[in-house]
Amino acid sequence: AAPVNNFLPPPALYKAMANTGGVKATMSWWKTLYMGILAGVYIGFGSCLALSVGGACQGLIAAGNLGAQKIIMGAFGLPFGLLMVTVGGAELFTGNTAALTAAVAEGKATLPQLAKNWFWSYLGNFIGSVFLAWVVFTSGALA
Repeated sequence: AAPVNNFLPPPALYKAMANTGGVKATMSWWKTLYMGILAGVYIGFGSCLALSVGGACQGLIAAGNLGAQKIIMGAFGLPFGLLMVTVGGAELFTGNTAALTAAVAEGKATLPQLAKNWFWSYLGNFIGSVFLAWVVFTSGALA
């Protein structure tokens, strides 16, 4: 098998993150909001998966093995949510915090661009997560 050489050393990784932040800084507020809503929904899907799979481990809970149940919840929830965000190209506030900060530090974005991106991505994440929570609650999917 051929070695995997797709990893960047830390200085190059930082520059790539700053470049990504520079691109994100130029996105319109509408696209940032829309992609932020998607990210909130995707992370919410991961949480629903964690609750439905981890919550279904009644045998582990009854046996008093709460650690294994928590590992199962963690292994199925956030990783799948983050995978959907990454593959779908959504705008998650936490990633934008790192990318835009690096872009501002490297002169590839301005503070007003940073504030615009942070505001709209955070608002979008909030709207998306609350919307999915409402859908799950009204559907009784986790009842």
